[in-house]
Amino acid sequence: MDQLAAWIRGSLGEGQSVAAVVTSSHRSELERRLLAQGGDMGEAIQTGRFCILDADHELSEFMEPAGPNRERFLVRFGKILRTLQAATIPEKVEFLCR
Repeated sequence: MDQLAAWIRGSLGEGQSVAAVVTSSHRSELERRLLAQGGDMGEAIQTGRFCILDADHELSEFMEPAGPNRERFLVRFGKILRTLQAATIPEKVEFLCR
């Protein structure tokens, strides 16, 4: 988790945007590690360059009994990626799934 937090901080420091899709238990740990490493994520969150998404919630947005719904997946994550891309300097997006 320390490596993940360091990667996120480094990416944001280079002007990239980051979305982390994590479970609730990993979210708490990731947030703790980011704070421990001196990461003030407030500005990146406010400017739309960083978001932590709940894996269970995100899965519920596009999963159906028969499996993932492609259209719903593309709509959901396309919106997230467009938001990140709009806030990125220079226009690079790093998308992380865990």
